[in-house]
Amino acid sequence: MPIHPSAVLAEKAHLALRTLDDLFETRGVTQADRAALLPARLALKRVRDRHRAALGLSAPVEEVPHAAPL
Repeated sequence: MPIHPSAVLAEKAHLALRTLDDLFETRGVTQADRAALLPARLALKRVRDRHRAALGLSAPVEEVPHAAPL
């Protein structure tokens, strides 16, 4: 059975996002670097979430917003 194209795209976007998150945490990365990379991070999240939604999946657990602490 062939894999749905949205499954492939969602997985690749997720892997790229994890790589970008690792880059964010790399020693020596400045706030200016993070600010420059932020649009790419947000775009990858949108692509991943759009293709996950096309498959009928919800956002990953770590991406679900939580209530602010009291």
